[in-house]
Amino acid sequence: MDDFMKQYFNERWFKITSPNPFVTFVVVGRDQLGWKMDVHGSSDQAWPNGDTYQDTFDELVPFLAGYVDASSLWSDFDTGETLHVWDALLGVNGRIK
Repeated sequence: MDDFMKQYFNERWFKITSPNPFVTFVVVGRDQLGWKMDVHGSSDQAWPNGDTYQDTFDELVPFLAGYVDASSLWSDFDTGETLHVWDALLGVNGRIK
């Protein structure tokens, strides 16, 4: 990713728990193309819209809501640090590091 794109957001990825017993975890992150969600879980389950790209987080929310809820724990994918959902989002859309 070039420096021009980096000035508008911080690329960061999150691992999110799911209340669905067949979902191991959900990965959500922001890259130069937009917001990506990828559902990981039992291979014998169908994951409708479980692997999707959307331009904005607002557009991703309806898909994400199918797999996570208010009880889901967000953590930094690289460090494992547990985060409140709003702190996670601020880490992407907030002050550029």
